[in-house]
Amino acid sequence: MLEELCGDHGADGVRTEVFWSGIAVAVSVEPGQRLSAADLQILAIYIALVHEVRLARNAKQGQGVKGVVMRAFFSALFAVVVALGLVTPANAISPAATLVSDTQEAKNDVATFRTTQNQLLNSYVQKYSSRFTPTESAALANAQTKADKSLLALQRATAKTDRLAKTGASKSRIHTAAKNAQRSYERAVTAATDTQTSLEPILRNRLSLGEAFSAYRDYSGALGNFEDIGAQLDAIAERTKPGR
Repeated sequence: MLEELCGDHGADGVRTEVFWSGIAVAVSVEPGQRLSAADLQILAIYIALVHEVRLARNAKQGQGVKGVVMRAFFSALFAVVVALGLVTPANAISPAATLVSDTQEAKNDVATFRTTQNQLLNSYVQKYSSRFTPTESAALANAQTKADKSLLALQRATAKTDRLAKTGASKSRIHTAAKNAQRSYERAVTAATDTQTSLEPILRNRLSLGEAFSAYRDYSGALGNFEDIGAQLDAIAERTKPGR
């Protein structure tokens, strides 16, 4: 973009390439790395020097001095503004902002998952309650309560991690909260597995083949979503490790 704005189409192609190669060397960074303030200041200086040389050469040759001056002025002004931090490049997202985005996404996903699961279990109870004995109904209610309790603990843990990230807490505190969220996640997985094991005999005897298949499909879909949450928490814990 800058090369197009600053380029002089009437200039010697070799010289232009040399100048822009010099700029590339001066501020060379690996893909994915962010330019530092010092890098951006060097870039602004190089752009200004390039245009001074081009302006002098073109003025001597009588090649549209006014147009060259305007291009040099606006391009150098843009580079200086970027260097001073008045404009942030679109891809210059700070690690802290990315972390907050990740913790907020995890928090929201857990809250959504908990709501969805409660709605699903309630629909099963309402739809099939007449088929269960009082003992079986009590077992279903107890399983639902246990599952929701573990999800509530996970929701609180992810909310705390997100709150710490948003308030600029130290990385070590965020990491501790993320590890606690991971442990809450593992407990929720254990609770879900125990619930499935205890309810499977009841549901198998009370549901038709088609109903059982539908319930299994719902369970598989929920399990996939829950595994995604686990991966999110693992990534957050890894990113906030001390020394990283």
